[in-house]
Amino acid sequence: MDAAIIMAGNIIHRMTVHRGESPRKQLALRAASEVGRPIAFATLIVVAVFLPLFAMSGIEGKIYMPLAAAVIAAIGASLVLALTLVPVASALVLRPRPEGKAEDVWVVRRLKQAYAPVLDACLGHPKTVLLIAFLITVPTIVAGLYLGSDFMPKLDEGAFLIQTILPPEASLDQVDRVNHQFEDALREFPEVEDVVRRSGRAERTEDPMPHTMSDVLVVLKPNRTRSTEELEHAMRKRLESVLGGSALFTTPLGRRIGLAVW
Repeated sequence: MDAAIIMAGNIIHRMTVHRGESPRKQLALRAASEVGRPIAFATLIVVAVFLPLFAMSGIEGKIYMPLAAAVIAAIGASLVLALTLVPVASALVLRPRPEGKAEDVWVVRRLKQAYAPVLDACLGHPKTVLLIAFLITVPTIVAGLYLGSDFMPKLDEGAFLIQTILPPEASLDQVDRVNHQFEDALREFPEVEDVVRRSGRAERTEDPMPHTMSDVLVVLKPNRTRSTEELEHAMRKRLESVLGGSALFTTPLGRRIGLAVW
């Protein structure tokens, strides 16, 4: 809406100031050309704010990348409409303000009275303004380099969700036997409180899964000496010795987020 409001506002302004000098279509075209470039730059600045979200990985990337894509698509569409449809519709529908009627409301007039002297002073001393902006921006960039790079804290759910995958031709007995070996290997860790497995998932569901794939929930004890990263590394090495299957590590919440995004 912002780009369309700015475009329509400038068209009304030009129609009022240059009343009767040219056809409304020409006035609308002139007004649109005046604010077209500033509107485009302002929109691109907003788009640039959302671009770093595409560089995120992990859970935060799965959450915020669709948001960034949706916002950029909506802003881009609004820019196209503001530069094409709004000028045409304004030339056909809008009319100049009646003569004698104030162009701005009382609040806007008071704001302009306070803003105009500041703007004139800045335009009269451009080098000073650029120097002040430079002195503010550089320390901010330097300080930003020392900030943490984690957008979200790493979740510690106190559990792992391990997905085991066997060859498609494996029988149900073979799947059960190999997964029992996985479970026994996981129970060897003193930090593990319980191990629960589910093999396969019904075909008539939003997330079907063949019998050769299993979800192994590993519940960890609250009081443990090793971190989740250390435990995951140790469990990976231990499960590599179990032949016949591979294991994918995640967490219950991370698994659900991944399925929702997918």
